[in-house]
Amino acid sequence: MRRKMKWRVLASACAAAMAVTSLPYMATQVNAEPAAVTQQTGDNDLKLWYTSPADITKYYEGWQEKSLPIGNGAIGGTVFGGITRERIQLNDKSLWSGEPSTSRPNYNGG
Repeated sequence: MRRKMKWRVLASACAAAMAVTSLPYMATQVNAEPAAVTQQTGDNDLKLWYTSPADITKYYEGWQEKSLPIGNGAIGGTVFGGITRERIQLNDKSLWSGEPSTSRPNYNGG
């Protein structure tokens, strides 16, 4: 009986601590002002802006040409598709199952 009471007290203390620590977060959310509308400008040379998604067929033809790769050389991926269907194509250096070719003997798939 005492053990059960200890668990109830501990659970109540944890619940109270969580409620008290979440009050500042809730207060800032209530008083938060709406975000200012930002205007799109063309002054950023590193920004990529597209007006439509990559046009990919239901068999994912042409995704190599129409998607943008992201990664660091060891692991990477491409995100492509549309609103109703989206696909993430991942690639890892260790997944290479080929072998070095005679034209590139030092190539290890990375």
